[in-house]
Order: sequence, then structure tokens, then C-alpha cells
Amino acid sequence: TTTMSLLKADGSAFNYKNDGPATMVFTETQHRINSFGGSFDYAIDNSFAPIIVRSEMVYDRGTLVPVVDLGKLAYGDLQGAFQNKRADFFNYVVGLDVTVMTNLFVSFQFMDKWNLDYVDEKVQYDGNSKAYSKHTANSATMSLSNNFKKAEKHQIMYTFFLSKPFLEGDALRANNIFLYENDNGGFWDRFDFEYTYSDNVILSAAVNTYGGDKNGVFGQFQNVSNAQLGFKYLF
Repeated sequence: TTTMSLLKADGSAFNYKNDGPATMVFTETQHRINSFGGSFDYAIDNSFAPIIVRSEMVYDRGTLVPVVDLGKLAYGDLQGAFQNKRADFFNYVVGLDVTVMTNLFVSFQFMDKWNLDYVDEKVQYDGNSKAYSKHTANSATMSLSNNFKKAEKHQIMYTFFLSKPFLEGDALRANNIFLYENDNGGFWDRFDFEYTYSDNVILSAAVNTYGGDKNGVFGQFQNVSNAQLGFKYLF
């Protein structure tokens, strides 16, 4: 049996009979993240079509991420169970761009968000022989229903993008981008048109489709796929 005692703001012991129910307060604050990055691109000439190889890299220092201790949660230590910990991330993307069939632009990207201070361990506490998970949680989807879902050390995604102009003066452009989430098989597909009606008026339409595991970044939106209409006036 593990017991806990609560303290009031002045440091004195909390007593439910005298003080009433306890209130847990979450306070949101801002913290600086230092980012360092760079990029490069390189053209490969061939008989088919020139291919552009490009990459972007960013090192984020001091990002706050949720670390969940299910052992402390089991005996009610909510403050100890949910901690924001600083972690460094190395984010990079590698892409290939090529234009085929005169004006069809094709792009493929591999993206990796790498947590360099990833936490995934088993913990035990006095009086309890059971081992509990202590892990970096997926901040986008963690909840009671998925036992505060563990994040991936490498959050990997792929994108495939197509873009082609139509009509005289390329007044109409059609685009389609497909994003695939490696972790949960989630995806987001966005198909859109943009039509330049005049020098001042641009009309647009788009359809967004989401799917995959409901505990994934995109799968959680599977019931809110939508269509959009847009109007832009340039002064």
C-alpha cells in the first residue's frame, strides 16, 4: 500500500475535512527552443528529366515533451505521473523533385522527427512488485482511452505531391498531396484546384480526406474529412 499526503500552497498539511476537495491546476507557460538548421539541393541531369535532390535539417534544443509514469499514476500521484521534460530533436527531410510530361511536377519526401532524449523504460516502486511503463507520450493523441499512448523515437512520414497547370496562361492549377504516417498507417490526402479568374480574383476548391488508426496523428480526424471553397481578392 502506497500512501500520499498533499500540501497546501503555504506548505501546511492538506486536510480534506477542513479544506474540502483538492483542486489540480495546470498552468501553461512558454519556453524558448533554440533551433539550428541548414539545407541543400543538388541537380542530377539525365536523359529522362533533371532530378532535384534536396534536404533540410533542423536541430531543436530544449523542446518540452510529456513523459508519463504509469506507476505513479497507479497510486494517484498525478503531479509525478505527468511531467514535461526537455528533449532535443533532430528533424530532417529528404526530397526528390522532377518535372515530367512537359509541366507535371512530381515530388516525393521522406521526413523523420527524431527524439534524441526518448524515454521508454519499466519502473517499480516500494510495496508493488509490478513493473509499469514510463515513456515519452504522443502529445498529439495521448488520452485515457489509449493508456497515454507511447510516442515513437522516430516519427516518420512520407509525402507524395503532384501539381499540373491547365488552360491558357496556366490559369487553372490542380494539386494533390498525400501524406502517410509510418507509425499507425494514417494518411491525409488533399486535392485542390486554384483558378485565376482575373488579375484580382482567385477561386479555389479542396477536398481533405483523413484515415488510419484513430490513435494516430491523421487517423483521429477520420470522421471529419471535408470540402472547402475559397475566394481571394487581391487589392
